[in-house]
Amino acid sequence: MPVLGSARRSRADRFDVSTQWLDPDAGTRWLRGVSGYQWLVMVVAGGAWLFDNLDQRLFSLARIPALAELMLLPAGDAAVQAWGKNVTAVFLVGWGLGGIVLGIFGDRFGRARVLSVSMLLYALGTAATALSTTAMAFLVLRFLTGIGIGGVFGLAAALIADTFAGSARVAMLAALQILSIVGNIVAALLKIGVEHAASAGLIAQSNSWRILFALGGLPVLLGIVGLLWLREPPAWRDAQAAEESPRRWLAPLQALLADPRERRHLLIGSLLASAGVVGLWSVGEYAVDLQEAVFRDYYARHADASAVAGLVGAAKGQAYLLQMMGGCIGMLAFVWAANRWGRRPAFVGAFALAFALTVLTYARLETPIAPDPFCFAGNDSTNRRWSTSHREWPTPCSPERQSGSVCYLANRKRERWRGASNPREV
Repeated sequence: MPVLGSARRSRADRFDVSTQWLDPDAGTRWLRGVSGYQWLVMVVAGGAWLFDNLDQRLFSLARIPALAELMLLPAGDAAVQAWGKNVTAVFLVGWGLGGIVLGIFGDRFGRARVLSVSMLLYALGTAATALSTTAMAFLVLRFLTGIGIGGVFGLAAALIADTFAGSARVAMLAALQILSIVGNIVAALLKIGVEHAASAGLIAQSNSWRILFALGGLPVLLGIVGLLWLREPPAWRDAQAAEESPRRWLAPLQALLADPRERRHLLIGSLLASAGVVGLWSVGEYAVDLQEAVFRDYYARHADASAVAGLVGAAKGQAYLLQMMGGCIGMLAFVWAANRWGRRPAFVGAFALAFALTVLTYARLETPIAPDPFCFAGNDSTNRRWSTSHREWPTPCSPERQSGSVCYLANRKRERWRGASNPREV
């Protein structure tokens, strides 16, 4: 017979994880053993990482349009491009600083508490960026946002690892990384949606970047939930109780550097991670700026002047979406390759393939990259508009350069199918 007072437990008791651990031998039944509180932890920690990635991608997509408006200069102006690089560098400095400082704070004050503060910091910083009136204010706000972003992943992963056990821990940590892909793709979709709204006249084109940053402030709600309802897991509380010198905030880092074996692993892992971060930001993120220049030049020659800004924004969003989808496939392929041949061959192959594909993609980038029914030549609605005004169909490159390619044959098929007779030469 249940105890009468059990239904009136305190909120702290209901959310205490000390009795909610999973059986490591639960096998495929682990999902049924996940408690409501553990799902809450996953929602908050996973949402923090999802929006963390979404914010980074929104920054990459909106940074140049924002600075161009704030500086009252064209997007391709050298001063705007230079400021874009400076803001990105300052943002990454804040990111690295936040990863170190907030990680130490998490060990000292609790992962759940500091993770929630990190979310509030980057969410409020992103929302405030939408209100920027000068380039310097934009830079300062991105630095503060970077601090919050930098602390999220380590804290979220540690909180999940401490809250789950056995098969559930592995599954939730894998889901955490998958959510980064979701954040990247959602950012691209938001960019495309905002650009379409601007092209339709629903919002001003000059305000599109402000709307994107405003949407990046949504995780403030998750931060509030985390502050109100997340508790520190027993593993952290036990570690704090056993700590001989709790005021030594740098003790874990000192212990890591003092061990030769751990120090070597840290160096190798940091070099590999640095290569990935440098590749992401120098190639993957700055590709948006390169596309801006190439796409703007292309549309200036093939579309009405009033439509250029909307077409460039839509093409960049579509290209970015394809890039994020490719990143998703690459992550899954890397896991498969690492399991099949080992991590070292997988890393070497991934880096070599990334280098080759980067050179092949951008060495001859001349036209917009966008999903088309037959090839990457622009979306179908754009083709219909051009066919009405110019009586001819645009192609991604001239027939001479396309001859023998699948894309050229597809264009020829499209001309016969739609009745067009004079494909546009670029």
